[in-house]
Amino acid sequence: MESVVTTGGVTWLNGGIWRDGETPAASATLFQDRGFVLGDGLFETLVVRRGQPVLWREHIDRLLATGTVFHFPLPVDFPEYAQKAAKVLLEYANEPSLQLGTLRITVTRGPGTTFGLDAPNEPSPTLMLRLTPTNRKSRAYPDRETAWIVDQPRIDTNSLLSGHKTTSSMWRILAHETARHHGADLALMKTLEGDIGEADTASLFAVIDEIIVTPPLNRGILPSTTRAFVIAELEAATRGLEERLIFPDDLDHAAEVFLTSSVAGIRALGAIDGRRLPEAVPVSKWLDTNYEAVDGHF
Repeated sequence: MESVVTTGGVTWLNGGIWRDGETPAASATLFQDRGFVLGDGLFETLVVRRGQPVLWREHIDRLLATGTVFHFPLPVDFPEYAQKAAKVLLEYANEPSLQLGTLRITVTRGPGTTFGLDAPNEPSPTLMLRLTPTNRKSRAYPDRETAWIVDQPRIDTNSLLSGHKTTSSMWRILAHETARHHGADLALMKTLEGDIGEADTASLFAVIDEIIVTPPLNRGILPSTTRAFVIAELEAATRGLEERLIFPDDLDHAAEVFLTSSVAGIRALGAIDGRRLPEAVPVSKWLDTNYEAVDGHF
């Protein structure tokens, strides 16, 4: 019998909790859950630093906003319920190896009465929280990530699915795998109009002619909590910032191109489409230092 490989992760599901390698409770059966069957779910992923979640309120607010857009029945007390679950999970996983980790919050519409599209009249949402240790790669050159600008799939700025974190992520997976096929680590995704909106799992910034630029939210991109943090930091420091369209050719003249996301932080790209980017990355290093200093709290 093969041994169970553990990662130190812990899962909380509708009140049950277990570590990797332990047998989940019977209530963990998901074969009828609409999130598993239809991708009918929402999620948020955030970093846990020194035992506390970073930007917790911002992530919960975004999840609630997404739920409203998709007519997703979250109970009125969902923020308090999720916070209680997270506190139980963090206390249960009180180990040094988990003081820097990733917390994923997934909520689905719950079990369906059929395998069709009809949602249950009285849905019972499933809430699952997963905490895993974070093993970040060095961001020092030349180990910076590489990107490939993919032509398909593209971001439809008029689609409701664009700009929201749902469990229907197949199109992002396709973009990511296309970039990997070209030997890159991740994908930069274009809109239908040809400008670059974001990376497959991160927001995009570039330093062009000494101005820091980033695509505006109306390009169908995620209203990232880390993107908002970066913008606030730049504004507080009165650094030049423009929210405008970024086309692939614009990046040919960039002094830095960097990505922002909750878990991976703020990291400069090393190459785009096989073309190496400058080694000096003062803006992204400064921002990442500031982000790493943010304490977590509920």
